[in-house]
Amino acid sequence: MTPSLIGPNHKPPAADPGRVAVYLDSADYSNLSSPKITPELARVRDELRELCRDRRVAFCFSSVALFESSPVQAKDSGFSAARIELAGELCGTNALASVDRIFKIEAKQIQTLSKSEESVHRSDGHWFPDVSDLLQPLSEMRAQIKGMMEEKIGAMQLNRAQRRAAAALTSRHGVLRGSALSGLSQASEAELAGLPLRQKDMAIIQRYMAGQATREAAEAALLSSLADLPTLAKWIRNGNDMSLRLAPILRKPAADFVAKAQAGLDQTLSARQAALRVNPQLDRQTDWNAMRAGLLRDFISKNASQSGAVLARSDDERETLCPGTSTTMTLLFAQFKKAILGGRPPIVASDFGDCLHAIYAPYVSIFRADKRTTPDLRPLVARWGTTVTQRVDDVPGLIKARLA
Repeated sequence: MTPSLIGPNHKPPAADPGRVAVYLDSADYSNLSSPKITPELARVRDELRELCRDRRVAFCFSSVALFESSPVQAKDSGFSAARIELAGELCGTNALASVDRIFKIEAKQIQTLSKSEESVHRSDGHWFPDVSDLLQPLSEMRAQIKGMMEEKIGAMQLNRAQRRAAAALTSRHGVLRGSALSGLSQASEAELAGLPLRQKDMAIIQRYMAGQATREAAEAALLSSLADLPTLAKWIRNGNDMSLRLAPILRKPAADFVAKAQAGLDQTLSARQAALRVNPQLDRQTDWNAMRAGLLRDFISKNASQSGAVLARSDDERETLCPGTSTTMTLLFAQFKKAILGGRPPIVASDFGDCLHAIYAPYVSIFRADKRTTPDLRPLVARWGTTVTQRVDDVPGLIKARLA
């Protein structure tokens, strides 16, 4: 066991402990970039713009904040682009890792009982999950065009020498040439228009499709463009539809979380209902802490092992080494408990999104939460020194207090 991690002074990995890290809610980016913004919110926005210029302050964005509940179709392009432009203005390249990467980071920490070398804070702007699948259609297009040219040559009834000469005109050592390269260039322009790419990065990917650059170089170019929020905002404002290719990939980690968390809650509810049938007085004796601990243990174990075998760790180790996961699942359980006891309406899909936002709370100094979850979230992240507020207009004052 690593004392510095398990001990009382452990803090989640931060980009720079000397800076005030600020996380805004998805609704904030919508409201603060709205053309119908109120004078009061406009003043808040202007204060935040001023504070983001202070090097001691780091506004951080995530894929959850920008895309989980954001419109992604072309008809909503202006609305979506404005959100992203504001995030780019406030945050620059201060991103937080996607939820699937946080689950992996924390799963490794609970497995090894040691700090992961990978940080949740990404100064390179890499806010997205694994997007390598976006390159797969490009590779297939390259192979398809090459195959079509070879098929045409095969149908020409040429002798061996003529076939070699014709093939050399279209491909040499895997690099497309001549009419094949021309055909690929035309096809690739239409295909690449579906991705938010800077011109220099598009050129690298086109070279990859022609066999003139490596896949690693193409992936690096794709990631570099995706990390550039102004490029993404401009691409969206030009009417491109994120729902066609980007949104399904960006939203998959959250969808996977909802499926796993829902399964865990269903299992917990079924076990409780079975126990109630045996003992109708169970409500008076329910050990909610044990129920919460079981839900968290099983969820973390499934993240840490493909088999889902229970990982023998203490409650404190889970909460300390998996701060984001623990916060999210404990907050979700609190809403689940209230729904069972009649303290709130039944849990709906948006509740999972609200709780998923909280995965970032232990990793920042100031966290903007929604009204419903704030009372439950505050005590969960107090150990990390995180200030939770339900009002965006409180954020400037909270930042200034930290800087004083």
